Amino acid sequence: MSSNWIRDPSFWEAHYSDLLDSVARDSRTRVGGLSGTAMAFAISCMHRMCGSVLVLTHSHTVADSLRNDLTSIGGESYLFPDYENLPYEGEPTHPAVVADRVETLAALRRSSGRALVVAPIQALPKLLPPPDSFEIFRVRRGDVLRMEDLEDWLIAAGYRREDCVYEQGRWSRRGGILDVGSFGLDNPVRLEFFGDEVESIRGFDLRSQRSMIDMTAVELLTAREAHLPPERWNEALDRVGEESELSELLWSATGFPGLEHHLPIFFDSLTPLIDWFDPSCTALVLAEPKAIRSSLQAHLDSIESAFPDHTPFDVSAQFLDSGRFERIAATGAGRIAEFSLIPSGDVDLYYHTLPQESYVGYREEMQRQFAQWVREGYRVGVACDTEAELARFDELLSPGHPVDLAVMPLADGFRFPESGLALLVERRLLSGRSRPERPRRFRGGETLASYDDLRPEDYVVHRDFGIGQFMGLERVETEEQALDCLAITYAEGDKLLIPVDEIDQVQKYLAPTGLVPDLDRLGSKSWPRRVSKAREKAREIAGRLAALYAEREAMTRDPFRPESHLLDELERSFPYEETPDQIGAIVDIKGGLETGRPVDRLVCGDVGYGKTEVAIRSAFAVATSGFQVAVLVPTT
Repeated sequence: MSSNWIRDPSFWEAHYSDLLDSVARDSRTRVGGLSGTAMAFAISCMHRMCGSVLVLTHSHTVADSLRNDLTSIGGESYLFPDYENLPYEGEPTHPAVVADRVETLAALRRSSGRALVVAPIQALPKLLPPPDSFEIFRVRRGDVLRMEDLEDWLIAAGYRREDCVYEQGRWSRRGGILDVGSFGLDNPVRLEFFGDEVESIRGFDLRSQRSMIDMTAVELLTAREAHLPPERWNEALDRVGEESELSELLWSATGFPGLEHHLPIFFDSLTPLIDWFDPSCTALVLAEPKAIRSSLQAHLDSIESAFPDHTPFDVSAQFLDSGRFERIAATGAGRIAEFSLIPSGDVDLYYHTLPQESYVGYREEMQRQFAQWVREGYRVGVACDTEAELARFDELLSPGHPVDLAVMPLADGFRFPESGLALLVERRLLSGRSRPERPRRFRGGETLASYDDLRPEDYVVHRDFGIGQFMGLERVETEEQALDCLAITYAEGDKLLIPVDEIDQVQKYLAPTGLVPDLDRLGSKSWPRRVSKAREKAREIAGRLAALYAEREAMTRDPFRPESHLLDELERSFPYEETPDQIGAIVDIKGGLETGRPVDRLVCGDVGYGKTEVAIRSAFAVATSGFQVAVLVPTT
């Protein structure tokens, strides 16, 4: 059976009524016994009552899991991660980290400081620009807008201009069409102008670059947490002086790796994340305060030890210290709640919570335990990741069972013995699989169409000129235009310049680690000879393959019957929408299984593009047809 109590906010507000009363009445509430998903339900209730909540955890792993639970329970919540890279070593920040931070700040600006945000404590010390400096560019169809003004905003917001937009934080222009890959959007957008009027706004596909979705308006977020128009760059130059190592970067760029850790040169003062919230309606939650303080001190020590001597500001200008954190923890929000699973001191409230049991391999014992709990007056619920898993679990239980089911992907289950409540996670009852990862908005696309994966001194292969060494980008000025080119050196110091829009002629050289190839010489016959030998070898292999496949074509076997209700259930359990390429591969493989001949398929794709799902469905289709399946993997 299914029930709404698991997803009913009023049920959980009644369950945590003592906690909500304490939070509403007192400035600080100390709670024991709650952690993980049980704590997430309590925080979700606090969010509905208070208006906005900032949750601090001791690690990114805990923050990410808690954020996913909160999203499943109550809707949109935000993760504000730490940068996780060395701030003053010139390392670029991962785009996913920038995206989460920018989307969080944008949510706080849109909601006037009312949002549900989860952050690891490592993200709190780095100070931020003042909230009123953060900009969101809103465009509506029919707006009067000069393309040059939008271009100026994109540059100040940290966007990079490219020939095509294949990832977030990029923009391109072709005549009266301007493409933008903004954080916060499911797809990049294409703005078409007629003179100074925005004639149309469309979302478009990363791969085909074709328009897909008509839109009436769009919000463009900054590509970094700081919006820096030209006047701020001028002020930064005045602050650092011409003798500073930073002056060259400030003169030559509109952005540089590590910029977000040099904000004191752009702003008179910075502010902690808590100041982005509305103080009149904000609750600060410390999940395991003892662990938070320990992690914070270790993080501050690493910042202090790695802070360089050559910066034109001291560490306190960019990072808060433990003393300032304690002031925030004491008075930084209207209400403060501390959650400790095993409290080390007195608490205002204690919830006796037990973790979920596992019954892997003992389904009958699980059903007996459910029946026992119901006889004891328990309310028993099971949360499933998908509708298909709910239907399958419902079939496993006895007819007329008293267990309530709901679709709600949660990290773990829990039980309150005193109040007779058990909410369990189906995934943990009869298997040990992990929760599906949260689908992310687009982050990047055609890596082969970009030079971002190339690093200076990487070896490359040009289709016509052979093996060379990539040395970086060079700009070539002509009378008509300026071209960005890949600079590739060859034997005897020869150099070849390839325009970036012809990068499809260049591939990265792949070889065993440590193997240094011989460079080809421009104008010599070494590369044509090598290509000729490779073609001869390819023809030889092709001949052998043709004979092999002719032999296999004559073979027959009983056709498989891949379509079945079990396979349908497996496919419905997939928590994401299949990509067109996934669907094409699955249909092709199913068609091959039905032919009655041997089938060979090589499924290629980048990491995270769904190859495993194709393999699982293929193997399952063969197994449900009554045949054995062998799965070989490279490592344990």
